[in-house]
Amino acid sequence: MTLEEATTLTWIIAAASFLIGCLILWFIIYTAVRSALSAHRQALQEEGQLPLHRS
Repeated sequence: MTLEEATTLTWIIAAASFLIGCLILWFIIYTAVRSALSAHRQALQEEGQLPLHRS
């Protein structure tokens, strides 16, 4: 393997790792926001402030 091939392979691995990291981070944030929104809606519903059907 030449130095140029090794450098290219390193960049491809780095880019793939970055994209996988971004995907994992997005999933964590998405799950946290979804959970918080669900908890918020449930709290409002328990207080009777959230209508069951929107008009």
